[in-house]
Amino acid sequence: MKKTWITTLYILILFTACKSGKNTDVVSQERPVSLTEVYNWVNNKEFAFRADWATPLRSERIMVSDIANGIIVRNDSIVGQLPFYGVRQVGYNFTESGIKLSGQLKNPKVDVNESRNAILFKFDVAEKGEVFEFQITVFGNKTAYVDVNSNERDSMRYQGELKKITNQKN
Repeated sequence: MKKTWITTLYILILFTACKSGKNTDVVSQERPVSLTEVYNWVNNKEFAFRADWATPLRSERIMVSDIANGIIVRNDSIVGQLPFYGVRQVGYNFTESGIKLSGQLKNPKVDVNESRNAILFKFDVAEKGEVFEFQITVFGNKTAYVDVNSNERDSMRYQGELKKITNQKN
């Protein structure tokens, strides 16, 4: 009995000693942003989105943070790729399973939903005969939901983070 008690005490001490602490050199020092600042990113069309989660229409939420994905909106154009987990009703492309985008934004519209403390950005994109309708809902903490509807596929919802992109001169 005494040996079990000493072993348990030893394990407790070991776990407490090995506890990870905050390393201020590694932790991101990003300052919080206001909803007005996020509105400016969206309204000026200077942002990037990276998904951590994808939710297909007919399934549970899927973690996608370890998959290369995201979209970049700059001026009136969009480039990016998002994973797709769902049913494609029309056509099929054996080489591309995700949603790949490279085109112009059509019908962009920015609104503020004050009751939800959120910004809504709606636009359409046509890509190889397929039309995507996007609605991006962004909150002040930069959390964003991207809802994608298509004329050929099931709807998808992505959850992730929105970031401002800066103009780079080459």
